[in-house]
Amino acid sequence: MRIEIVTVDGPRQEQVGNNTFERLEVAYKDSTGKVQGKKLVNFKNQAVFEALSSAKRGDFFEVKAEKDGKYWNWTEISSAVAGPVASGGGAGAGGHGGRVMGSNYPSAEERSWTQTRIGRQACLNTAVAIAASERASTEDVLSIAEQLEVWVNRAKAVDGIKSMEDDIPV
Repeated sequence: MRIEIVTVDGPRQEQVGNNTFERLEVAYKDSTGKVQGKKLVNFKNQAVFEALSSAKRGDFFEVKAEKDGKYWNWTEISSAVAGPVASGGGAGAGGHGGRVMGSNYPSAEERSWTQTRIGRQACLNTAVAIAASERASTEDVLSIAEQLEVWVNRAKAVDGIKSMEDDIPV
């Protein structure tokens, strides 16, 4: 899953009985933009803990999570901007790291959204060029751009023609 760091609180020393460990609280946005929180401890997936200890607001990561009982543990992490940061190793990895899951490539959803923005920008540029010959308001330019965007993103040419107003008298 892809996350964006909002805040990182810690690491802080904690003690339970005779055991001392470090704890980190991470607030992050998931791929839907929802802000969530995750508590991490340094004795569970040390590499993930270390990578997030130095994370800053706005950093992006690909995180692999595995269910352990009723909890989801982050077992591997890689930077979504600069390549692999760390891998958690997990059980059976023998301390040799492990394969970093995820990639730095945009998801299908991100590529689709990028293409939508490119198309909208092209429609807006065309609308500005059309409106430049007349004294058009901002609303007129945006209306022309929206009409062009609908035409560009039409499902089929026939649907585009059907959606046009009929200006031929019968």
